[in-house]
Amino acid sequence: MIIDPQNIQYVLDRFITTLLSQHALSWKNAYAWKLNETPHARNTLPVIFPAFMFLHCTQLIKDNPQLDNMRGKICSWLMRHQTQETKTWNWWQRNAKERETRPYPDDLDDTACALAAIHAVNPQYITGEMLAKFTSALCQSEQQPGGPYRTWLVSAKDKKWHDVDPVVNCNIAYALSLFGVTLDQQIKYLAQRFQMSCASPYYPSSLPCAYFFARMFHSAQPSTQEKLESARLKNNQNTPHTIALGTTTLLYLHSKTEKIEKGITSLCSAYPKLGMGELCIYTNFHGDCRVAGSPPTTLALCIETLSVWIAMQKKKDVTQNAKIKEEVFAFTQKRITGLPFLLRKKVKKVLHDFSLDKNAAQATGLPFLTFSTLTQENSIKISHRTLVELGCANVCGWISYTLLDARIDKQKQAEKFLPLAPFFYREALRIYAKFCPTNHPFWKTCHKILATVDDAYVKEALHITSPLMHSGKKSLGHALCAVAALFLSHQDSHQRIAGIQKFFLLYLTAKQLNDDLHDWEQDYTEGRITPVVSLVLKYSASRNIKKLRTAFWECVLPESCRILVRCFAHAEHVLLQAKLPNPQPFLLLLGQAENDFHKAEHEIRTIHEFIFAPSKK
Repeated sequence: MIIDPQNIQYVLDRFITTLLSQHALSWKNAYAWKLNETPHARNTLPVIFPAFMFLHCTQLIKDNPQLDNMRGKICSWLMRHQTQETKTWNWWQRNAKERETRPYPDDLDDTACALAAIHAVNPQYITGEMLAKFTSALCQSEQQPGGPYRTWLVSAKDKKWHDVDPVVNCNIAYALSLFGVTLDQQIKYLAQRFQMSCASPYYPSSLPCAYFFARMFHSAQPSTQEKLESARLKNNQNTPHTIALGTTTLLYLHSKTEKIEKGITSLCSAYPKLGMGELCIYTNFHGDCRVAGSPPTTLALCIETLSVWIAMQKKKDVTQNAKIKEEVFAFTQKRITGLPFLLRKKVKKVLHDFSLDKNAAQATGLPFLTFSTLTQENSIKISHRTLVELGCANVCGWISYTLLDARIDKQKQAEKFLPLAPFFYREALRIYAKFCPTNHPFWKTCHKILATVDDAYVKEALHITSPLMHSGKKSLGHALCAVAALFLSHQDSHQRIAGIQKFFLLYLTAKQLNDDLHDWEQDYTEGRITPVVSLVLKYSASRNIKKLRTAFWECVLPESCRILVRCFAHAEHVLLQAKLPNPQPFLLLLGQAENDFHKAEHEIRTIHEFIFAPSKK
C-alpha cells in the first residue's frame, strides 16, 4: 500500500481547519453517556481534559498563527483553572457547580496531563513554583520513594482515595520525562503492571490505556508490545476515535508499517464524519458509571495521528537520504584512488565541499527517487549498487556544472578549480557508458540534453540573456540520471522520456528563477547579468539603485511570480502526462520548490515593506 504524503497533509489541514472553525469554544466541555450506547451531547461535563488533549495532540503543528492563538488562549484558560494554593488541577473546571454537588479531590492524572500539554506548546507558562508544588504533591502521594504514586491528592487519613493506578502513573512519568526526570522505581512498576494487564478503572477500555503507555515509552519489549497490540485489536471498533488511538499507539511503538498504513487510510476516508468516542470514565456518585468524550477531543486525536505519521516519515526520509548520500560519496571517493596525487587532492577537496552543500542530498538521492516512481509497474529491477553509481554520476555532473557556473559568475578562486570541471564531466559520462553501450537510445537523449546545457552556457558567457521561462536550461544535466533510470528499468516510452525532460526543465527553471529573484541586487552589483537582472535593466533606463529597485518591485517581481506559478502548474501537468506509475515523489520535489518560492516571495515582500517603502515617501 502506497500512501500519498500530500493527501495526508491535505486531510490534516482539513482537520485543523475544522477544529479551528467548528470547535473554537467546544473544547471547554465534554459529554457523558452510558457505555455501549450511542454517544450524544446531552449531558454536558464542565471538565478540563478536552483542553489539555487539544494542546497535546496538536503540538507538532507549526507555523499556523490561528492555531497558535487558540493554543495560547487554552493555556491561559488552563492556568486559570488551577487550584492556586497547590498549583494542581481537578477533574472539574474551577467554578463548576459540580465541585459542590459531585466533588472530587485534585488528582495527579489531570495535573500531570495539564502540565505536559502546557509545556508542549507554551513552556514559558511553567514556572519554578509550579514545578516545586508538583514535586511536593508527588512526595505527599508516593506509595514508596520514587513511585508509584497515588491518584488523588488527599491526606493520609482519607483511605478511600488511596488507589494506585498504572495509567495515572504513566501520565506522571510522561510529565516528569519532559522536565528531564526519570524515576527507575516508577518505570519498573509500570513495566511490571503492563506485563500483567493493560487496564484502569478510570478508562473505559484497554485502548486508551495502551495509548498513554505508548506515549510514555515510545518503545517497549516485544512481550509488552503484544499486550498492547491485543488491547488495540480487542477494542478497535473501527470508529475514527478508536482508529486514531490505535494507530497512534502503533506509531509510538514503531510497529508494523502495514497496520499503521491501514489506520492512516481509514482516518482519511472517514473525514469529515468523525463523531466522538469515549476517552475516560465518569462516575456520577449515584452508582451510574458513564464514559466521557467530546468531538474536539476525537478530532484532536485524529490530528495527532496524522501529524505523528508525517513527522516520522520526514525523520525516516532524512535518515534514508543521509545513508544514501554517505554511500554515494564513499563510492565516488573509491573512483579517484588511482589519480595522480595533486589531482586527487583537488578532487577530494571539491567532493568534501560539495558533500556539505545543501544540494548534495538531492543530487545523490535522485536516482533512488526516480526509481520509486516506477515501482508499481512490472519492470526490470535496478540494483541498489546501480542506483548508487547513478547517484555518483549525478554528483559528478552537478559538480562540473557548479565549477563552470562559478567561473562564469566570476566567483573568488573559481579559476583555481575550473580545470577539474572536465574531469567530473568525463567521470559522469564514463558511469553512464558502463550501463548504456554506444548504440543505446539513452545517448541520443543525453546528447540533446548536453547540447541544451552547452548552448545555455555559451549565451550566458556572451551575456545573451534568455527569457525567464528558459532559466533552467543550463541546469538540465541534472535530469540525466533520471532519464538513465527510466532507460535501465525498460520504462522508456517516448512520452515518458519527453515528459521527464520537460518536468525537470520547468522544475529547474523555477528553482533558478527563485534564486535569481532573491539575489538580483547582488548579481547586478557584481556584474552578473541574469535573466532577472536583464529584465530589471529593461524596465529602468536609469542605473540608480533606488530606481532599479522600483523597477524590480513594480514590474519584474509581479511578472516573475506569474511565470513561477505557471511553471509549477505546467510541471505538474506534464508530469501527470508522463504516466509514471507513482508520480508522488516528483510531486513532492515540486512541492518543496513551490514552498521555497513562497518563503522567498514573503521574505522579498517583507524587505520591501520595511526597507524600500519608507525611502519611497
